[in-house]
Parts: sequence; structure tokens; C-alpha cells
Amino acid sequence: MHNGAALVADLFAQDRRAPALPVERAAVVYPFADLAEGHSGASRRCSLLLDYLAPSCKAVHASQGGSHPVERRGNITIEGLGQPSRASRLLRGVLHVVWKATPQSWRRHEWLVWEYLRLRLDGPMRRRLRRVIARSDVVFLEYPFWAPVVAPLAHRLGRKVILSTYDVLAEQVTGAGLLRRLAWGMEVRALRRADHVVTVSPVDQALLAAHGIAAVLSPNPTDARLFGLDALPQPRAVVTELYDVTLPGDDFVLFVGSRHEPNLIAVERLRDLAAELARLPGQRRIGVVVAGRCAEPACEGNFLALGRVDDELLLALYGAARVVVIPLPFGTGSSLKTVEAMAAGVTVLGTAVAFRGLAITDGIDAIVEDAPDRFAARLAGLLADADRARKIAVAGREFATAYDYRHCYAPYRELAKLAPVAAVPSEAALEPVLIGLAHRAMRRGQADLANSLLAGIADRDVAASILALPVPIAGMSAAPAMPGKDVLWQSFHAREYGRVIQVAEALLADRRRDGELHFMLAQSLHNSGGDTARVHAEYVAAARDGFDLFWVRVGLARLETELGHQRRAAWHNLRAFAVRPWGRAGRDVLGAALRSVLRAVRADIRAVFLAAGRAAVARTAVAPIGRAAPDAARVEVPPPARAVPIAPTPRLWGMFHAGQFVDVVSLAPDGPLTGEFHFLLAQSLHNGGLDRQAALRHYAAAMAAGYDRYWTLAGRARLRRELGQRWPAARDYLLAALARPWSREAPCLLRQAGSVLFQRRWPVPPSAEWLAARERLWAMFNAGDMRGVVALAQTLPPDACPNGELDFVLAQSLHNAAIDLPGALRHYDRALARGCTRRWAWAERARLRRDLGQRWPAARDFVLATLARPWSREAPRLLRQAASVLLRPIWLLLRNRSPAVTDRSLGP
Repeated sequence: MHNGAALVADLFAQDRRAPALPVERAAVVYPFADLAEGHSGASRRCSLLLDYLAPSCKAVHASQGGSHPVERRGNITIEGLGQPSRASRLLRGVLHVVWKATPQSWRRHEWLVWEYLRLRLDGPMRRRLRRVIARSDVVFLEYPFWAPVVAPLAHRLGRKVILSTYDVLAEQVTGAGLLRRLAWGMEVRALRRADHVVTVSPVDQALLAAHGIAAVLSPNPTDARLFGLDALPQPRAVVTELYDVTLPGDDFVLFVGSRHEPNLIAVERLRDLAAELARLPGQRRIGVVVAGRCAEPACEGNFLALGRVDDELLLALYGAARVVVIPLPFGTGSSLKTVEAMAAGVTVLGTAVAFRGLAITDGIDAIVEDAPDRFAARLAGLLADADRARKIAVAGREFATAYDYRHCYAPYRELAKLAPVAAVPSEAALEPVLIGLAHRAMRRGQADLANSLLAGIADRDVAASILALPVPIAGMSAAPAMPGKDVLWQSFHAREYGRVIQVAEALLADRRRDGELHFMLAQSLHNSGGDTARVHAEYVAAARDGFDLFWVRVGLARLETELGHQRRAAWHNLRAFAVRPWGRAGRDVLGAALRSVLRAVRADIRAVFLAAGRAAVARTAVAPIGRAAPDAARVEVPPPARAVPIAPTPRLWGMFHAGQFVDVVSLAPDGPLTGEFHFLLAQSLHNGGLDRQAALRHYAAAMAAGYDRYWTLAGRARLRRELGQRWPAARDYLLAALARPWSREAPCLLRQAGSVLFQRRWPVPPSAEWLAARERLWAMFNAGDMRGVVALAQTLPPDACPNGELDFVLAQSLHNAAIDLPGALRHYDRALARGCTRRWAWAERARLRRDLGQRWPAARDFVLATLARPWSREAPRLLRQAASVLLRPIWLLLRNRSPAVTDRSLGP
């Protein structure tokens, strides 16, 4: 009816949130920073949601947490919401400090509380999110963390909010009853803010229904057209030839997982499984391969961890694996990796938790085994009975076909009122993968493998153009292997800068926008003495592509300092401090900025005085005696030419850190040197035991040239102490502490000064053998070669190191490798008697005595280690360990007398 009452009723209707027009623009909000990479189950599910929405909408805009450059895939746009604001970072640091005072059972759930608070405390991020929501017709929100902020924003703009929860997060909080109730309260209030809630398993749906939340079921899906095809030929050759992965054994089982707590526990179970499989009788060896961030890259016997892998390598691993093993201990929701493995046509063996939310039949669709110690026997039976394994794999693939995302995401179409779309040919899903692998094969000279991969391509013109690419000439090395970023970081920390530069350049040739690769390339070029203009360009590219601005600014500041641009260095350090103002890193960059400012001011004052001196020299220039020279004939006397001091190159510092002290000294040039170069030579002569008197002279020259007083005084104090110069050593320790009184090392330097002054018996200087072997011993110790440390230490004289450092490292090695525990105890005692740092010696001796069952001596050593440095961060932990040593027998007695625990929240 067209009257006033009908108009008023229409204006004040209760539900005006859903748009009347069809959905043309969709916004997807994802709280984490891995959506574009797709290395976790949640990010892969969200990526499939984007693919599902794309054909039905004109534009799909995905916003993820963190900084990420704009990435476009057709009508899909993925963009990061930017770095957290300064206030948000400061409050994050405050929460972290406060959370340390909570019980141990609360600490691993700190991230959960922060995710609920993060968006509320970040005004700039909220404003960016509001602009995204305003440009959309419907909002798909992943996880309930940001619902208290996103839902009111969307409702004020008249947008519908569909919230997807992948897990009931409160159910993962165990051992903390109060925190569990708080988590349930936050999660329920957040879910009630949304117009519709979507969950992934019937168990979670029932849990939410018990709290009055009606959730729609949409199980974790997979792309059945991608994983369910047998169109990837020679998968084992793809893994070994195109990715240079040496697979363990004749057959291998596979596990894929992100860095989630259940996956980390599953990896430890798989290490034990690999050891059991190695002991099985038979001629065929069975290996275990782990892919994903759940394990760092490693190769231990028949256990191989690859770290992060791309989608093409993952698809090849599924094709080459005989069985996929998923020994998850606990979890909520459902596992995307399980459906993915079944869709790939591989037999799946896992615990009941791995199949939660899936109505499978044990022995037909997959194999369920909850006892991890029986996995080896079940695997041996499966591999021996190939027909049974093949039948289970085929049945599992048919079961997983119903979990294709085009079917599982049908509830989203009804909730958001999306337009229907036409079906996509099944062959189109795998063609980009085959084309990418064929390109890689041609770059590596594998023309036969590329031809095999392109056999399934429908467009023969594309296949012919790829096969026409130039192949490396026989005898030349093929393209280098492209390891993951974790392996590249290991090479970088091992100072293999040439390899890092080569691989990073090859990777950036394929994908230009990767901030982490640009930063690794900049650091490697910088440390190896590369072109400064290119180093600067790579740092700028790293910042542009979303890498951590703090480290980029620190690198730029170091570069400008080496170039002598002190003001620019101070500016970059101050910008780095603004990004991360808390913690030791913030204090260090602030101190570096102040030092750069002081150096710039000192250089300006020196330039003023030099200019004044030159002007005075020019005014006092006179003609020969007895005759005044006319003004036109007066000649200015030029100032005397001064040689420019030589600064050390990053290559020399790299040689110094590698322990090549003789090479550093031999490469020192003639002529004037900067204070930094004098300091480097003094440290090399000192640490290498080459010439201590020359080292003293270089320390003095570094001080005179204005190098950092803190490091110069601390190094000279240590040298004077070794030379037996007590009072000069104590004075240098005190001056070093006064040069940087706010630092964490200042109390240590004051204690060193006191120990020098009040030590009854001054130790003799260390021998040349100890000085030559010291760096090598610590390098072997840090690399985990404990037996090598013991063997090298036994070749040194007993009194080679009078300050107890040799006894301490020998005791540590004997203890950590469990070679001779009583001998380790004797060496700890000797290290303490010779004046070794008491805090470390007491703490490690306490740990050894605890392992030997000496309760009271262990507790006493823990307390003494705490009193040696009561202000340190480790003091509370040492006190807790002392209390646990004393109270553990009482706790064991009470536990043995207590009734059986039946709370299911404690896990299996």
C-alpha cells in the first residue's frame, strides 16, 4: 500500500542488512599473514573460497593481516592490511610482559588473547578495513577474532557478515580452567555478532548449538579436479630431477603439516616411526618424508624434512608417495590435509583425530590406528599387500570426490545469494601446474621429462612453444637447485653469500615481488662487499614488497654508516626505532642513532676548525723579507695533502667472524687506517694470539681515531687482564661500563672490574695453544659436535686456559653428549675454582646434578646461579627449576595416590 503507515513501517523494518541487489563485490577478511602463500590448512581453505566466489562476483577483495603487496589473480585482489601501528606494537609488548606473570598453562595461549584484542587496539588498520567493507556487498570473515570490530562496521554500512570458524578455539585451551571459560565467552560473543556462522565439522556444529549458535555445515574441501587426476606423469622424476630432492629409501610415506602444535607432536612421532621402519627386516627400505613448516629442513637416515614446498612439488610428492601417514594427537574441526591426501589417490593411515568430521569406513576408505607404536607394522602390511592398498586408495578417492570445494561451498552461495555459474572443464585445473613444471624441466635441460609433462596439455601450440625453449648445452651445468627460504637462510648464516646471491637472483627472475628474497640478496651483497648502489636498491625493494621494515631500516643504516653518511644513518636508525621501540633491539638502534648524530656533529665541528685553520694559513702567507708583495701577486698556500684513511671491507669482517685472524692481519694495507680498521686488527691479533703488544697499540689507535669507546675499552680490558695488568684492566672495564650504562652488559663489566681488583691470585696468561684452538672449540660446540670438542680439548695442556673456560666447554660437551657425567662434574668444579663465570657454571652444574639425581646440591646450585644475576631474565626460571627439583618427589607421590584423571580436555 502506498500510504504513510506503509512508508514508516518500511523505514523502520528490523532487518535491512541484506542488500536487495545481487552480490557483485565480495570482501574476504583473513586475520593471518599467509593467505597469499597458502602454506597452512586455513589459508588453503580460504584460497579455495576465493576461487569459488570469483566466477559469481565482478570483484573479490581479500584482506590479510600483515604487510603484503597488492596481488591480482583475475578478478581476485589480495592485499595486506599493513604493519601494526606504533600503539598496537607497544601494547603487544606490554601484554607479552604481563603474560609472563601468568601460570605456565596460560602462556602458550597468549596468541589467542592477542588476536581478539589486536584489531580493537589498531586504529589505522580499522580504517583501512572500513574502506574495504564500504566497497563490498557482502563480507566473508574467517575466524571469530575480528568479529567484534568487523561486524558492527559492516552492519552500519548495511553489509551482511558470514563468519567461518575452522575450529572451536576455546576447546584447544587445556589445563587452564579460568582461561578456558574466558575463551569460550569471547568466542561465543564474537560468533553472535555475525549474520551467519559456518563451521567445518558436525562435532563443532553441535558444540556451538549447545551455546545457542545455529551454524551451517561446510566441511573442509579440496580441489578434486587438481588432486584427483592421474595426469601428472613420472612424479618421482619430478621430485628428484626438477627439485634435486633425494628421497629416502625405495618407498616412502608422506606427512604434510603447518606449524601447528598437533603437527609438531606428529613430527616427533614420525621420527620414532622412521627409526622403527629402519629396523624392519626386508630388502626394500622405507623412508619418511615431511613437507611443510612443521619441521625444519633436515635429513637423518631414512627421515627427510623438506620445509616449505610449493604446490607443484606437493602434488608430485602425493603422486610418488605410497602411503600418507597422519598421526595427529588431538584437534578440533577437521583436517584439510586428510581430505587432500585421499583426493590425491593415496592410501591414508592415521589416528581417529586425523579423520574427525569425516564419515569414513575403517579398512575401506582409509585405515584408522590410534596406537603410534603399531604404525610400523600396519605400514609394512600395507606395502606388502599392494592390491589392498590400491583398493583403499581408490575408495578413498571416491569418498573425497564429494568434498570438492564446488560442492562443499554450496551453503555460501545460498547464504550470500550468489549468482549461479557455469561448470569449469576438469582438465583446466591441472594445466597451469603441468606448464610450470615443463618450464622448469626445460630450464634444467630435461627435455624428455618436459615432453612427458606436456602430453596432457590440450593447447598444443603452448606445448610446442615450451618445447622450443633453448636447452642447456651438454657439458654445461644445468640451472641450480632452488631450495626453500629456510635452506637459504641456513646458507646465509653459514656465510655462503655467493650461493645465496646465485639462488636468490634465480628465484627473483621467476617471481619479482618477494621482500624476503630481496632482503637476503641485499644482506649477502652487503656482507660480501658488493656494489653499494645495488645493495641500496635491494633494500628498497625488500621494503616495497612487504618485508619487516625494522630490519630493512637497520640494514640501510649500516650501509649509510659505512659510506660515511652519518645523518642518513641516524635517520634510518630512528625510523627503525619507531617501528619497534621495545626490547633490546630498540635500545640498540636508538643508541646507534645517537652515536651517528654525535659522529656527524663531531665531523661538522672538525670541518669548521679545519676551514678556520686554512683561512688563517692563507692570511698569514707573506712575501719575501724587505719587500711587500702586491695583492695581485699574493699566492694562497694550499693546505697540506692528507691521505684518506682506509676502512675495512665487509669481506674482512666476514673473515674475522670465521676465525681467519692470520688472513685479516696479512691483508691489512699500508697507510692511514680508520678507527674501525684498527679495532679489527686489534681483535684479530688478540683473539689469534699473534702479537698482544701490537694489539694494545691498535686498541689505542682505535680510541684515538674515535671508534666506539664501549667495544674498544671492553676488548682492551680483556687483553690487559690476560696480560696481568690488573689496575689498567679494571679501569678499562669501569670506563666501558660508563660508556654504555643502560646496556645489559654494564653490570657484567662492573663485576669483571671487581673480580680483577679483588681476585687473590691473578691467573697466568692463557697459552698460545688455547688461543689458537678457542674459536674452533666453540664453533664445534655450537655446531653440536660434542665428541669433536672432547677430542680436541684432550690434545691441549691441562693448564692451557687458566680462567676455566676450557674446563667449562669440556664439561658442557661431556654432559650434553652423555659421555662421562662424573667427569663433567669434575670439570664444572675446576671451572668454578679457576674463576669461570659463576652464573653459567652454577646453572649448568645444577642441571647435571639434577640429571644425576642429586636433589639438594642441584637446588642449591640453581639458587646460587639466581643470586649471581638476580636481575636477569633467566632468574625466575632458575628459581622455578630449584623448586621443581625439591618438590618433584612430593608431586609424584600425590599423583600416584590420586584417582585416575578422566577429563577429556587433557587429550589422549
